[in-house]
Amino acid sequence: LNTLYSKRVLKIRLKEVLEQYGLSAYRLAQSVKTLDEQTVFAYVRGSRTPSLNSLGEVLTALRELTGQPLTVSDILEYENHESYTRSI
Repeated sequence: LNTLYSKRVLKIRLKEVLEQYGLSAYRLAQSVKTLDEQTVFAYVRGSRTPSLNSLGEVLTALRELTGQPLTVSDILEYENHESYTRSI
């Protein structure tokens, strides 16, 4: 019996969103008052994954900075990688 497996990844798109609106990571970090600046920088670099609460704080700051009704789908991207078949 063969089973198809795939690696699913949620990608944080903060860097792309900041570039799209001409914003810096520093400006975002200054706007997210509940998180340490270095934490926000790590989210932007993709070296750290935010909790749901932190994601909400970042999204609120982005909405205020851009004046746009951004949603979670604007800053998260679902990717499907490395499909493979395994015999079981």
